[in-house]
Amino acid sequence: MADSQHSLADRTIDALAVGRIAAGLLAWLSPSRTAQVFGISAGDQSAYPWRLFGVRDVVIGIGTLRSS
Repeated sequence: MADSQHSLADRTIDALAVGRIAAGLLAWLSPSRTAQVFGISAGDQSAYPWRLFGVRDVVIGIGTLRSS
């Protein structure tokens, strides 16, 4: 029982990390589309913060997948 719970926890953490990487890639590669997805008006200066958010999320997601 403990092994199946452990593997469920591992799969859940992996899924959250992959979701974070996907959201980060979307924000990094297409900041205006990300702003639309989150319901925020895309202004001229909003691309920079979205790209920062995207890079940060990609790095955190990769770090989560690579950690033990």
